[in-house]
Amino acid sequence: MLVDVAVVHPGAGVVGNHVHGLHLGWSEEDHVRPAARLELGYPTPPVLLYYKLTPTFPLCGDIQDQAIMPKLKTHKGAAKRFKKTGTGKVVRHHSGARHILTSKARSRKRRLVKSVVADATDQAKLSRMIPY
Repeated sequence: MLVDVAVVHPGAGVVGNHVHGLHLGWSEEDHVRPAARLELGYPTPPVLLYYKLTPTFPLCGDIQDQAIMPKLKTHKGAAKRFKKTGTGKVVRHHSGARHILTSKARSRKRRLVKSVVADATDQAKLSRMIPY
């Protein structure tokens, strides 16, 4: 089920993969004037939320208190090549340390094993690719 716009009443509850109180249209109750609504004892006006519901993305918790934001996806190729430090910088490994090592000096091979901080011009791009 894919819903673009849903009207959820403040008393709506969540059970399993579906939402109780989810209206895909307007009921007769929703056409009552706001002033008359309070006098007649209707619940507070419906809250309009914009989100997509799919069977694999159930809503959880209190609906009107949550701001539903999309999850940021990690670029899997970048995640295998780069890591984030505790301060948020992105580090990378040196190239050229896999094979044909006999022609390279010992000090050069030691230097190639160590990680270095990626270039400053690429930090913003890499941080978007590895958000977590």
